[in-house]
Amino acid sequence: MWFGANGKRGIRLLGQRAGAALMTLIVSAITVPAAAQEISDQVLQQGNLGSQASSKWDISLGAGVGTAPAYPGAKRERVVPIPFASISYDNLLFAGPLGLGFNTIGWASADAQYGVRAGPVIGYMGGRKESADPQLAGLRDIQPSLTAGLFATFRAGPFEFAATARQAVTHSENGLIGLMSLNYHLPVMAKKLDIAIGPELTIANATYSNTWFGVSADQSAQSGLPVFTPGSGGLLEPGVHASATYRYSEHVFVRGFAVIKQLTGDDADSPIVQSKTQWSIGVGAGYHF
Repeated sequence: MWFGANGKRGIRLLGQRAGAALMTLIVSAITVPAAAQEISDQVLQQGNLGSQASSKWDISLGAGVGTAPAYPGAKRERVVPIPFASISYDNLLFAGPLGLGFNTIGWASADAQYGVRAGPVIGYMGGRKESADPQLAGLRDIQPSLTAGLFATFRAGPFEFAATARQAVTHSENGLIGLMSLNYHLPVMAKKLDIAIGPELTIANATYSNTWFGVSADQSAQSGLPVFTPGSGGLLEPGVHASATYRYSEHVFVRGFAVIKQLTGDDADSPIVQSKTQWSIGVGAGYHF
């Protein structure tokens, strides 16, 4: 604990950093495209952006650039900004691309090799612009929405399982979507280079599928695409991901990542879908306070 004038300055500095980081997260959530937000979710789920925190505050700030489909199911890729940002306090509260969450369940072994975290999370789901691709002409915009849901992570040695489920709230027609991922962490260079690789599954309900992949009669008349009604939801995209994080120093890190997924089921048969194989790659750097 800090005391005296130096302690007060330290507390103020951490508060300023936390405030700046939180503002960065809010701005990126609103302005960064949905594809970039999805990448950020996956990148942050792959864990450990910085070294072990020396105080109750744990803050990482950074940015990167990547490529992602112009919309879910698109063939055309586009360059998108990727925020690398996360804040946590005393292992209770956190804020990141996944949203603002609270660890209602939190346990870790003394050696930190095993641990469980779970709780509620409030977040943001990006929308889809009709102008994002000529294939979307006549389909109208999908509005962004606040989301509410749950998260859970479990770590056992080099293995880490993470899951989130989020329901659109302010625009409930955007549906519910979930992401489950399993990561195997391979410390190639102790405390310097960490490689994470593993499978993932994206699931969604029927409301999500109808909004993002369906074509109504009115949309068909406007776009020229055939009417299409997906099924009852379920497995949306199985995939695999990999990332490499290099800690240049105690505070500075560099990360590269790649994700490849395959649209499945009725959603993959939508006339909106131009490519069932969806992939993203990117690289970025950040600073861990």
